[in-house]
Amino acid sequence: MDIHGVFDAISNHGNGVELTLPETWLQGRTTFGGLVAVVGLAAMRGQVQRDLPLRNLLVAFVGPTGTGGIRAQARILRQGKSVTHVQAEVLTNQGEICATLHGCFGAERPSRVLKKGHTAPPWPSPEELTELPFMEGLSPSFTQYLRYCWAEGPYPFEGKPEGEYGGWICCLGEPKETDESHIVALMDAWPSPSLSMLNTFAPASTLTWSLDLFHTGEGFTTADWWRFKTHVDAAENGYVSEESRLWTPGGQLAGISRQGVTVFG
Repeated sequence: MDIHGVFDAISNHGNGVELTLPETWLQGRTTFGGLVAVVGLAAMRGQVQRDLPLRNLLVAFVGPTGTGGIRAQARILRQGKSVTHVQAEVLTNQGEICATLHGCFGAERPSRVLKKGHTAPPWPSPEELTELPFMEGLSPSFTQYLRYCWAEGPYPFEGKPEGEYGGWICCLGEPKETDESHIVALMDAWPSPSLSMLNTFAPASTLTWSLDLFHTGEGFTTADWWRFKTHVDAAENGYVSEESRLWTPGGQLAGISRQGVTVFG
């Protein structure tokens, strides 16, 4: 089930949403974290009008989703003149909490403060680079629905000290217009840059995620190539702080994310 299919499979459930987890989007006892966030965001969108852009999303991954299904419910914490705060919880079919989310949805407002985000990296086009193959049993299963072209930095488990890399990404399947859900998914679809600092395999798991959005995703399709760059800020005692950026196919900054990650190696 490609990214369109899995997004379309999110259905209304009572006053929230639910999703039966496709097997190919699972990672052991849990599912792809970006998908968990998208399900929580779908529940939030049930409380907020569509034309109010998502400005910030805070996610805490509390526990595994299991392999059956998840459901999410949301409620408005405060609705101001410009900004609406919404809280969501994602639960397993057994009622165990697996993630909490806090979303800030905000209308545009006049401001004299303007600073454009980092310029998109001037990499060679994806056609000039080698596309990474999907390797059954080695690659996370959901990556079979995405295309990756590495542009700079070491690959995972090369044992390099840099702790940073970047590349291009797009979705396989029928082209459809992108939106904020695609931005969320694409920003979490890459391995932690800390893994490139290891020379043997080790798992990593995101604890917390803060995502600032500067673009709605509209005006592009899932077949277009987006640029992604990430680096480790600090790492100690098995905990990693990392920062990432995503640029639209047109070169605009789409989002900045910070993740707190545990590395088991």
